[in-house]
Amino acid sequence: MRPLTRLSTKVLALFFACCTALLLTGCGGSSGSGTPGNAATYTISATVSGLNGSGLILQNNGTNNLSVIANGTVVFSTQLSSSSAYAVTVFHDPDTPTQWCQVGKAGSVVAAANVSNITVTCNNGPRAAYVANYSGNTVSQYALSTTDGSLSAIAPGTVITNTNPHSLAIGPTGRYAYTADFGSNRVSQYTIAVATGALTAMVPAPAITDTNPNSIAMDPTGQYAYVTNAVSNTVSQYTVSAVDGSLTAMAPTSVATGTTPNSVAVDPTGRFVYVSNSGNNTISQYTIGAGGALSAMAPATVIAGTTPSSVAIDPAGRWIYVANAGGNTVTQFAISSTSGQLTQITTTITGSNPKSLTIDPTGRYAYVANYNDNTVSQYTVSAANGALLAITPATASAGINPRSVAVDPTGRYAYVTNYGNNTVSQFTIGAGGALTPMATASLVTGIQPISVVVR
Repeated sequence: MRPLTRLSTKVLALFFACCTALLLTGCGGSSGSGTPGNAATYTISATVSGLNGSGLILQNNGTNNLSVIANGTVVFSTQLSSSSAYAVTVFHDPDTPTQWCQVGKAGSVVAAANVSNITVTCNNGPRAAYVANYSGNTVSQYALSTTDGSLSAIAPGTVITNTNPHSLAIGPTGRYAYTADFGSNRVSQYTIAVATGALTAMVPAPAITDTNPNSIAMDPTGQYAYVTNAVSNTVSQYTVSAVDGSLTAMAPTSVATGTTPNSVAVDPTGRFVYVSNSGNNTISQYTIGAGGALSAMAPATVIAGTTPSSVAIDPAGRWIYVANAGGNTVTQFAISSTSGQLTQITTTITGSNPKSLTIDPTGRYAYVANYNDNTVSQYTVSAANGALLAITPATASAGINPRSVAVDPTGRYAYVTNYGNNTVSQFTIGAGGALTPMATASLVTGIQPISVVVR
């Protein structure tokens, strides 16, 4: 045998060093905190501030409970692989003292890196719900029980709006509220008392819209607001003051939609906006520019079902759902993560004349208010492809002509406005997503309640 040269000795040493490194990493080479031999996984963390009480519990994707006892960074125990969806929610608000906590940048998709930009901001006081009363020209305001989610009136019981408030929105900080006032072409603007939830009209005059505003949505950063105008076939666009929450019209003040726009939604990443157009059965799709202004995508619209009436997006921004009032269906679309363009996937049957649709904050359940048969359709949302699967039973009974449905930020309670008998129904959400009426099944509202939101 020939003796090893100095060069061959170095080569052999390098070979053994490489083999050792490969063994230690499971022959993987993935970044992140992957388990040897498996794909890399990544941590989901949140920064908590303002916490004074005890009992705060966070969840990710409706599970993986994380108890929080102090301000600072907290990390969920379950890690996720790249392209996995996440949706961080407050499962239980703090008590002693009572607080409500708001999650910022709550949901998206893991992008081959640890997720560390989620914020949880806690404030003293209870959660609150608000109902726009179309013919009463008021907003009813309620506090949520920290024990069971039941509503009780905040004093005063109502505040004045402009004519025919049609839609309500709350900014992501929970400190400002807005109504799109159909009959007066205005947006009424309010500050929300942090400690009580009571609304106070802002000093600035209501913001001007185009003709017959009927839906309003805020972007997830709280910097922009968008309002659909049914007769003008436009979306009005505004910047939101970081000082007092007041709206200022952008230039241009509005952009074109399809015919008779009636619902607007902003995706959770703050990059895309979608509008349902009931007059020509389409969804308009837009990108949001650096200053908040909308630009139509190419194509500008996609086909929906018959008379699309309500648009909702899942917390991770992967799927969009459209309730079709004239077709008694929900149409599901996939959202391109790069361009925001929609691709139709499937259609699901609802009750009669579905007017409103919402996805719960965990992304696991969907609810549809069926105006003509006085029910709420209830579904689980497939984690794999976003498909809606009917829960057993398929519907829950509401009041007369349910017009709007909302789920509270903890994902434990749901509320439905009943346009025909001036009430709001209140439900608990069970472990499988089914709705159960609370002990007091409904409360009186103003005249013709048409929209409900929860902070």
